[in-house]
Amino acid sequence: MFRIHIVPFSMDAVDAFRETHSDIAIVDTSLFLPFEDILDQMYQYNWPFHVLLICHEADLDYPRKDNLFLLDKDTLSKELFHEIIDHIRQRHSSSLQNRNTKITVNWNGTHSVMIQPDSYHILVIRTFHETDMLDSTTCHTLIEKTAPFCNLHLLHTSGSIAIFYMNRSQIKKEFHYTQLSSLIFQILGQQTALFYKENISWKNLQATFEEMVDRIPLLYFIQGDSKSLQTLQHPVITPTRNDLKNQFILLLTNLLDLDIESAKHILQDIYIHTIKASYDRSVLEYIRMHLQIVYSLFFKERIDFRFPCIEQELAWLLESKLFIPIESPSSMQQDTVKQCILTLYNEYQTTISLDGIANKLGLNKIYVNRLFKSQFHRTIAECLHILRMQEAKYLLLFTNEKVYHIASSVGFSDTGYFIKTFRKTTGFSALEFRLLRENKEDFNQNYAGLMEI
Repeated sequence: MFRIHIVPFSMDAVDAFRETHSDIAIVDTSLFLPFEDILDQMYQYNWPFHVLLICHEADLDYPRKDNLFLLDKDTLSKELFHEIIDHIRQRHSSSLQNRNTKITVNWNGTHSVMIQPDSYHILVIRTFHETDMLDSTTCHTLIEKTAPFCNLHLLHTSGSIAIFYMNRSQIKKEFHYTQLSSLIFQILGQQTALFYKENISWKNLQATFEEMVDRIPLLYFIQGDSKSLQTLQHPVITPTRNDLKNQFILLLTNLLDLDIESAKHILQDIYIHTIKASYDRSVLEYIRMHLQIVYSLFFKERIDFRFPCIEQELAWLLESKLFIPIESPSSMQQDTVKQCILTLYNEYQTTISLDGIANKLGLNKIYVNRLFKSQFHRTIAECLHILRMQEAKYLLLFTNEKVYHIASSVGFSDTGYFIKTFRKTTGFSALEFRLLRENKEDFNQNYAGLMEI
């Protein structure tokens, strides 16, 4: 297929060029616009196209590219224009002839797909319905319904996830992802999420497909929404660990104050406005880690975080035991336990010990430790050890920080002692533990076991 779209050369030229997937762009350099910058933006797109550059100043240093034709304004005529267009048409057809290529889909099985030289979009859809799966029948219904404005092709489907591609040259002018998303939600319901990437060169389709498969876990964050891959990779909110820790301590303070409604509002805010808006698994897992520690401390149980989406995870937590008031024999003892836990959480990244906590509370360390153990069946030292080791495991799996820096940041002044303690606790050296993240499939499957307290 060869189509000519002539778009006005203005500040909107690049957008018009992209939206129409133009085969030819005609650029008049006499206009008071930075045509060099606009050309640079056009050349970021990878489909085969040509540029006709109408020159007005003979001594100007115009760019030289294989697909760029320089036309002098004084010699340009209708006949010459048609001659150039015919030449481009023949060159375009010849360059694409017999250049089909095969990409291999390595995701839940190996499949091969033949593609033509063009640029492509890839679309990944996930449904969170427990019963309605994205089988071949549902996928072909989507293809039929979207046919009036784009040409979806199914790459592969597996259970709740389907991956499609579309040729950029076969998309209608009026196509927009808002329109496509709306139709998909109409067919599959709001318990659906999708993300996409536009204008992928056919030469890069294999690598981009593999990149998007790696990003499938991000769909956990966007139920009922559609996002471009670029948006997911560059979120507006990027909270620091210190931000997350402070938010969690605020939640813990309200739980210990028995202010259940405020605690619920804080948890909702953490999940909806911090975790969900970050599109970042490391943010989610940091909060989960601390929820798991508190749940284990309060109830001697663990949370099974195998939820299909953020919303269902939050709904379960809001109805969980976390929001059942903790009973204590007396208000004075309750206050002592509260101050002890909050001191632990505020200070575990330092070298604090039982002596330091007792001094901060102004109480006898034996009394404090006995009271704490009677409430939680763990000593303060044991709880401090759990906090430090869990944080260390998290940092090894989700950051590239040096081991000596991690040791210092979880309260160990001696790196050698940290390494010895970590191996005794986990059965791995710190570096061996970090390497467990390299195989992504095994890492995702075994993550809960790696972070077990």
